[in-house]
Amino acid sequence: IFEIAPPALQLFSFKDEAPLEQSPGLRTHAVGVMKTVGNAVAGLTDVKNLIPVLETLGGRHAQYGVQPEHFSIVGQALLWTLEQGLGELWTQQVKEAWTKTYNTIAAVMEPALMAAAKKQEQQRLQQQQQQQEAERQQEAERPEVVLMGMEGQRDLEDPVVVKELVQTTWTVVERDLEGHGVKFFVRVFQTAPELLQLFSFRDDKPLEQSAGMKRHAMTVMRAVGQAVAGLSDVQALIPVLVGLGGRHAGYGVQPEHF
Repeated sequence: IFEIAPPALQLFSFKDEAPLEQSPGLRTHAVGVMKTVGNAVAGLTDVKNLIPVLETLGGRHAQYGVQPEHFSIVGQALLWTLEQGLGELWTQQVKEAWTKTYNTIAAVMEPALMAAAKKQEQQRLQQQQQQQEAERQQEAERPEVVLMGMEGQRDLEDPVVVKELVQTTWTVVERDLEGHGVKFFVRVFQTAPELLQLFSFRDDKPLEQSAGMKRHAMTVMRAVGQAVAGLSDVQALIPVLVGLGGRHAGYGVQPEHF
């Protein structure tokens, strides 16, 4: 499959395991797929009961990013694999029988995949609309931020002044945590592109629309918000920050990344 369509590798959790032929993740997934093929072959004796199983299987693959055009690629790879395994037993009749069988399986799974993908997209749009409506409602109910005394120079040597300025202006930023969080990460990766490799969403395209990056951006922005709120009790905030810093060592973060 990956020789026929290299981009398909990005759909799998073992995409970064090398050498690929020795990947435990690939081997585990391969055995699972072959068992599924075996179940489908056994189910040919009862096609009526096999069809809903295939429909469920097709629908489930929508969440993995599988596209209709992938069925042709899988079919090519399966027939090639069977030819390699059967050797002299791979006659023209056997080839035609397997081709017909796979085409029938794909004809059941593909519509189920497309229906599930359409449903997922509708749910995504509905959730997006609900979120936007909730944000609009929240914005309408939020009192206006009054930046008292910010029009003039203030004594930044005074910790109270610093705290008030930071906490007051953060209330403006937190109105759109996701939007500002995405901007933050985009800027980080523009400044140091190599840092993208530290994150699980590094292969998501386009990056600005990555669901993984948006979730992580929200987490980071909430952490910033907690730190900002914690300025009111710095003594209690310090151990929290120490723990957060220590935890990032496991992610490959280096001092220069700060």
